[in-house]
Amino acid sequence: MIVSIFLFFITLMNKIFAILVWLSLSLLSVTTFAASNPLANTSWNLTNYNWSSASGILSFDDTSMHSKFCNNVNQWYSYNNNKLTPTGVGMSTMMYCEGLPMTLENNFQITTGTSAIISGTILTITTSGNHTFVFTQELPTAC
Repeated sequence: MIVSIFLFFITLMNKIFAILVWLSLSLLSVTTFAASNPLANTSWNLTNYNWSSASGILSFDDTSMHSKFCNNVNQWYSYNNNKLTPTGVGMSTMMYCEGLPMTLENNFQITTGTSAIISGTILTITTSGNHTFVFTQELPTAC
């Protein structure tokens, strides 16, 4: 009887330890991701598309990005080693626009491993279709 109670407590302690380790690692990975993602909580203005003047908006939080060229588009993403990767289903309004705004939207396709290079306040995204989007960071204004 005493041996079975002892074994029960050992098993229980092992399970509690495993849960604590899992929680610690989960919190560590969330903290590490947020701290190592230079795109998190930034906003960008499109200045150039395939080396011609263009305009649009791109913003990021920790795990989702929002673009506006014609429609509002939201996409879950991850950023690692200068690469953007979609991590879920994107959502978009469905308006039709004439000319460049529609071209921008159709060609701004983020696929696994899309190049996203940050150099100071410049973000250059090159899509798998070899379209280059150059953004300038929208810096916070002093109050």
